[in-house]
Amino acid sequence: MKNMVNLRDYLATEHSVGDWQGQEKLVADNVNRLYQAVYGAAPAAINEYSLRNVLWDLWDEWGAADSGLLSLTEEQIAAYVAAIF
Repeated sequence: MKNMVNLRDYLATEHSVGDWQGQEKLVADNVNRLYQAVYGAAPAAINEYSLRNVLWDLWDEWGAADSGLLSLTEEQIAAYVAAIF
């Protein structure tokens, strides 16, 4: 169940994202926008482990320097969420 997953356990800080050439705060803010959108779109009855896996995989998909996190748009977020749910 969704309420068994604490989103705060996944949110990034400028210190947790690694080296982004001085853009760490922007990267943390943008990846957190993704986390919040995914969590918000997840069905209330989603299996806890499924949601944890989706949230865990998010950084694997977006954490690379060429992933687009520096220029993330609302349209990209919506497309990513739609592809998951």
